[in-house]
Amino acid sequence: SVMLNLFSQHYEGLLHCNSSWQDQNQISHQDYWTSLNQAVFIPCPMGYINLETARVYEALEAGAIPLLLRSHAFQPYPYFDALWGPHPVPVFDSWKSAVNYVTGLSDDDCRDLACRVQEWYISYKANLTQKILAIIHSLSVNNRELLPAHIVHLPVD
Repeated sequence: SVMLNLFSQHYEGLLHCNSSWQDQNQISHQDYWTSLNQAVFIPCPMGYINLETARVYEALEAGAIPLLLRSHAFQPYPYFDALWGPHPVPVFDSWKSAVNYVTGLSDDDCRDLACRVQEWYISYKANLTQKILAIIHSLSVNNRELLPAHIVHLPVD
């Protein structure tokens, strides 16, 4: 609620709250993705326990800039730095810091940051794909009998 209050004081945009998962009043899938695709910044609050949620990747896939918290009591370390290594995604100690950061950016700064985040994310996904394929290839070489036939012959390149 702190995040919602802070951002709603400074920005107009879609604000839709559900009372529970699968709430009857939830917005449609299409409206949700339309709103993501129109956003420049998307605050991504933590899930029940974890800072990393689907919201982070939905924002990145939509071409928006996720705004993230650095740590939480359950993960008292720079979580996204540990997860991703060096990255340009803005990470904050509080939602107030996130609002102050966003309100201080010029349009050119926003465009530059959006480009850097998307370039990083495209590279991150490509590298992650290669790592996964290498693991599958390693498993297929060492444990051919344990894997389905269609996985054994995946290319690593």
